[in-house]
Amino acid sequence: MAYAIFRVKKYKTNHAIGGIMRHHLREAPEEVDGLDPSRSHLNITIGAADRPALFRAIKARIATTTRKPRPDANRIIENVFTASPEFFKDMSYERQKDYLLHCVDFAKATYGADNVVGAYLHFDEESPHCHVLCVPIEKSTRTTKKTSRQVTTLNAGHYLGGSEKCIDMQTRFAEFVQGKGHDLKRGEPKSETKRRHIPLREYYADIAASHQAATELLAQAASEASAAAQKRRQVEHEWERLKLDREAVEAERAAIQKRYGELDAEWTRARAANQRARDYEDKAQKLAQQGLAGIKGVKRLAAIAERPALAGMLELLAENATARELLALYQHDPKMAQVVHSNVALAIGMSDQNLAPKTEDEKNAVVITALQRLRPEATGSISQPGLNTGLDADDQISVFLNS
Repeated sequence: MAYAIFRVKKYKTNHAIGGIMRHHLREAPEEVDGLDPSRSHLNITIGAADRPALFRAIKARIATTTRKPRPDANRIIENVFTASPEFFKDMSYERQKDYLLHCVDFAKATYGADNVVGAYLHFDEESPHCHVLCVPIEKSTRTTKKTSRQVTTLNAGHYLGGSEKCIDMQTRFAEFVQGKGHDLKRGEPKSETKRRHIPLREYYADIAASHQAATELLAQAASEASAAAQKRRQVEHEWERLKLDREAVEAERAAIQKRYGELDAEWTRARAANQRARDYEDKAQKLAQQGLAGIKGVKRLAAIAERPALAGMLELLAENATARELLALYQHDPKMAQVVHSNVALAIGMSDQNLAPKTEDEKNAVVITALQRLRPEATGSISQPGLNTGLDADDQISVFLNS
C-alpha cells in the first residue's frame, strides 16, 4: 500500500514568502527540476494568484488578531501534500485532482478555511502534489474572574509546537484521506525510523549528481571499450603479420634445409671424386714407377739370357700399353719368372718359324698368350684375335684386367 505524504515549513518574512511564490506560480520554469512544461496548463491555483494578492491576504488575516504579533513571528505555514509515486501510477487526471483537493480540505479543517490564503496544485512535475499556504492564527478564550472573551493571535506553535503535535497531525492527515476513499496509509514516524526529510531541491540535486556520475561512468566505459577494441584490432593485425612472417621463415628454412641437403650431397660426391682422383693419381704414379722398373728388369733378364729374339719380344711388350701395365702390376709377383721363361720359349718358337708379330693384332696376340700363362684361371675370359667373340683384342685385354 502507498503512503500518504505530508510535510510543513514555516516562513517569517515577505522575502521568503515571495521566493516560494516564484516556484508556485512558475515564474521561473527553468529553476524547477524535473518540470514538464507541456503539462503546466493542468496546474490549478486556489486563492491568491500572485504575490501582491498573497501579501494582501496575509495582512488581512493578521489584522483580525486581537494581539499584535511579535516581529519575529512565523507569518505563513506551507503544507505540502502528495503520496507515493505508485499511488498515482495509471491514475487519471481527475482522480489525481480529487486527491489533492481533499488535501486542501484537510488544511482548511486544520487551520480554518479563512486562514487558507492560497493553494497551488501542480501536475507538471514527477509526482502530483499541492502547496497550501496558511496563516497560523490561533483562537482561544481568555477567562477572568469576571469575564471571558475570545482572543486571536498569530501562533504557529499552536499547530506545530513540539514533535507530538506534528506526529498527531500526520496521523490525522492519513485518517482524513482514508476517510475520503483513498487507499493510503500513514508513514512510519521519524522518531522510529530516524530518517531525515530531504528537501525537494536537494532531492533533485542528488538525482542530478547521480545522473551525472552515471553519465561519466558510461562515457568512461565507452572510451575504455573503444580503446580495448582498438587494442584488439592492433593485436589481431600484429598476429596476422607474425603469422605471415612465420610462414615466410618456415618456407625459407625449408629451402635452406633442402639446399643444405643438396650441398651436402654435392660435397660428399666431390669428396669421393677427390678421393678417387687422389687414389688414381697415387696409382698412376706407382704404376709409372713400377712400369719403368719392370721393363728395365725384363731387359736385364734378356741381356743375361743373351737371346736377341727374347730381347726383341720384351721390347715389343714394353711398347704395348697393356703389356706395360701388366709388367708394372706383376713385377713383384713370384710368378713373374715363369711368365718371362714362358714368353722366352714362345718368342723362340715364333722367331724360329719366322712368325715375329708385325700387325697390332699379332702383337696383342702375343700379350694375350702371356696373360693366359700368367693367369690360367682367366683363360676362358679372353680369346685369341680372329675368334667370333664380338670384342677386339684391346677390349678382351680390358675385360681380363677388370676380371
